[in-house]
Amino acid sequence: MSKVGGPRITEEIQTSSRLDLNRHLNKLIEPMRALCFEAAETELPASPDWTSVVLYPKILTLFAAMSARVMVGPGLCIAWPAIAMKYINRVLAAQGAIRNRYHPMLYWMAYYLSPEVALVNEARREAAELVRPVLEARQAEYANRGAETEKHDDFIQWVMDAYRTNGKKVTPDETVQNIFIVMFASMHGTSFVALQALFALLSEPDALSEVRDEVNRVLRDELKGSSIWTRHALGELKTMDSFMKETLRMKPFQEATVQRVAMVPYTFKDGLRIPSGTVMSFLNLRYNTDGSRVPEADTFDGKRWLRRRAGFDTSKFQFASTSEDMFDWGGGLHACPGRFMAEITIKLILICLITKYDMKLVESENDRPSESRRFMDLTPDTSVPIMIKDLQA
Repeated sequence: MSKVGGPRITEEIQTSSRLDLNRHLNKLIEPMRALCFEAAETELPASPDWTSVVLYPKILTLFAAMSARVMVGPGLCIAWPAIAMKYINRVLAAQGAIRNRYHPMLYWMAYYLSPEVALVNEARREAAELVRPVLEARQAEYANRGAETEKHDDFIQWVMDAYRTNGKKVTPDETVQNIFIVMFASMHGTSFVALQALFALLSEPDALSEVRDEVNRVLRDELKGSSIWTRHALGELKTMDSFMKETLRMKPFQEATVQRVAMVPYTFKDGLRIPSGTVMSFLNLRYNTDGSRVPEADTFDGKRWLRRRAGFDTSKFQFASTSEDMFDWGGGLHACPGRFMAEITIKLILICLITKYDMKLVESENDRPSESRRFMDLTPDTSVPIMIKDLQA
């Protein structure tokens, strides 16, 4: 992506995602929920009659609204989604354009000659100018007050702090590029899983009403009627979590994960030698559907993980869990740092949709919508419509 003006992974964004994001998630849940429900009011206005809706763009908008609060804070979160989507779409378009137009050895020329790359850089500058006043105000406050400076719960703050820890002063452009790498890593993948989980709930008899009842029970018994969700309360949505994890097992957004490149030759204890430059990954979909390790591996069972959690290690079989025999999120220090935010985001999207609307598959399409494969990507049918109406109608 960097060849077309796209973002790259930095040490600072890794630190911010792994530490700062997860420390602040509980505080961020309520503003994320509020933005999700506000976006739904605009994107999916109440209708008493069954209406055909292509849901994926709506889910993408809900995700963008929530993630904007985490990325740039309350002051910029309304303006951010439009700029971010413009930048991301232009990066993707530029990547395709230079592949079609340039030999790989000449990709470097595209940065200077491609009109698509020029559009990427235009959006990049627009994003940098949006965050500039906030970033510079915080930097000035830190210069005056030092450690007494007010801390904010967003990536602008966390990236700024991470750069300072490393003895550097971050620029507006560097700030948005760090934020954009998080969005590239999370936006479509999280939205794909949310869509697939919803397809699963609509495809199994009574599943939607059962999860809706679970949400209402947690609202009543755990939250005592309050709409302010917490990580603990979201963790009580065990049936929903099980459907999400089963979705990730059978319908991940990539068939292989933990992609790595060997920087130097390496020989394992058993004699297997990996030459420098070798690309490696875990075939998580093939492993997840291996009948020798998963009973009825080819059958989607939305309550599979709910049963496995009962009376056992309840932390192992959750959506965001990692272990040596579950590779969807990676493992150890290199496990996806954003998996807990992905869990929260998907649950808030599902809570919003299933408590506000009644939904069903189009009658002529009662089977679960299929997905397409391209390279290692597994993409749900984002164009399929579903039927939706106001739940209170």
